[in-house]
Amino acid sequence: MLELRKITSFNMEEIIALDVAESQKEFMMVTNLRCIADAYAEIQEGNPATAYGVYADDVPVGFVMYVITSGFTNDYFKNEPFYEKPVYFIYNFMIDERHQGKGYGKQSLELMLADIQTFPHGKSDLAVLFVQSKNEVARRLYASLGFIEGIADGSGLIMYKSI
Repeated sequence: MLELRKITSFNMEEIIALDVAESQKEFMMVTNLRCIADAYAEIQEGNPATAYGVYADDVPVGFVMYVITSGFTNDYFKNEPFYEKPVYFIYNFMIDERHQGKGYGKQSLELMLADIQTFPHGKSDLAVLFVQSKNEVARRLYASLGFIEGIADGSGLIMYKSI
């Protein structure tokens, strides 16, 4: 059974140790360690952040993190539905290289979206994420869960979904 578990001092090391395949490293913006540190910093700054380890029958297989933002305020995004609106931003999502191809990616995203839909940090209509344009596997996965491709931003693009 797949489940999300909050990151604690008891499971932090095993989540930090998870990694993607070498061929996928170009798609990772930051490490799990950096994400956990970012979550702590966000919380200290008064911005809610949620980080989970993904577990399959007590085995750590992945990591997900989201934050709520007050919206994208740069005029570059003014024609997007998430402009100047609070959104749940999926900050990080990864499945360890040893556990890919087992359906854990889609299941863990579904679990994270279900968690977001409880609006733990306030109401929002959208979940938003950033994906590298070249990462076709991730783009297909997100699209299969209803994410729509939005504006391109550098080497990637923003995808969003109603929640």
